[in-house]
Amino acid sequence: MSSSELKRRTDQKPAAKAAKSITFSTIIMIIGLILSKGSGFLRTVILSHKFEETYREAFTAAFLIPDFVFALLVGGSIQSAITPTLSKAIEQKTQKKAWKGVSVFITLMSLFVLTFVVVCEILSNVLYRVFNQGNGEEVIRLAGNMARTLYPQIFFMMLAALCIGVLNAYKKFGSTAFGPVIYNICVLLAIGLLGGSNEEALYLTGVGVMAAAMIYFIFQLFMGRREMVHFRPSLDTTNPEFRRLFKLAIPILISASIVQVNILILNSFASRFGDGPFYALSNASMLWQLPYGIFAVGIGNVMLPSLASHYANKDYKESSKLLSTSIKNALFLTIPCAGIFLIMPVDLVKTLLQWSPNFTDKNANMAALFLTGYCASIVLQSVIFIMNQAFY
Repeated sequence: MSSSELKRRTDQKPAAKAAKSITFSTIIMIIGLILSKGSGFLRTVILSHKFEETYREAFTAAFLIPDFVFALLVGGSIQSAITPTLSKAIEQKTQKKAWKGVSVFITLMSLFVLTFVVVCEILSNVLYRVFNQGNGEEVIRLAGNMARTLYPQIFFMMLAALCIGVLNAYKKFGSTAFGPVIYNICVLLAIGLLGGSNEEALYLTGVGVMAAAMIYFIFQLFMGRREMVHFRPSLDTTNPEFRRLFKLAIPILISASIVQVNILILNSFASRFGDGPFYALSNASMLWQLPYGIFAVGIGNVMLPSLASHYANKDYKESSKLLSTSIKNALFLTIPCAGIFLIMPVDLVKTLLQWSPNFTDKNANMAALFLTGYCASIVLQSVIFIMNQAFY
């Protein structure tokens, strides 16, 4: 055997091993996301059993601003900035230096989110009057009051997202895949045990959801306890690593703001036509995000740290190959789902959501109409998400 042939085979072994590791991690991540989305779907089903229409609309509307704030300030920026930064540092053996910048970023983000939570607590009813002008007065009042129990969950979800970003950088995907399942199970228990068609039950359910977010954070912190020992609170904004992290976070914040403002405007517009369209839009949004959230997010999250490592080593050929493979895999899985949603939206909505007499045929037909319009988003948003991950 020639020396060149021996070298080629030797070089192929680490690549093959890395490919197997990525495949295995992707499968684990997708299994975790299937369980997470499945348990989240059960939440929608149980919701229609536990709450009559007014309280169900208030429950759904109460999540509007907390979810918007989380997705805008936290959802993408932490993981998309921290994961590639730490992955690169791990590859280059400069973790200590990177963690100084990460610690500043975490500290400032925590203070900022806490401040924002306090502001939302004070202005809750005002915010819901602005963004839910079409809903009835009672729904707006109930949603604004219930939201006060939900705002603290933004902070706990942010801390959990931080732990996930760190664990993903260390490629501990098994430690992050099942955290959302625990959160959803706790939310299911809160709705099932505390929910009911009265004001007190609605607010108690909100407290239960907030407690679920706290448990979620504690679980992720426990799973990342070895990696998080490097964190040291710091407000040193002159740190060069922090400044680089901050510059990474800005584009994703802008990108997230466009998407979330669009969702907020859509929900506000739908609410002007009464309670039905708002609930239908929420259900359609939940359904189209099932394949997107399982396949595209799973593939993209596993791809990110490996892509960052290849880029840190200036292995641009492997970087391009990994990105191309990830997009192809995501399209292979999401295009058939979009086709099924387009062909039989009414049947899907009725099969998945019509488990209670409170969910009428009118609700199903309206949600199916919105779902038809969302079909293209399943494919397009999958590509956008993976390309955004690759950008970092």
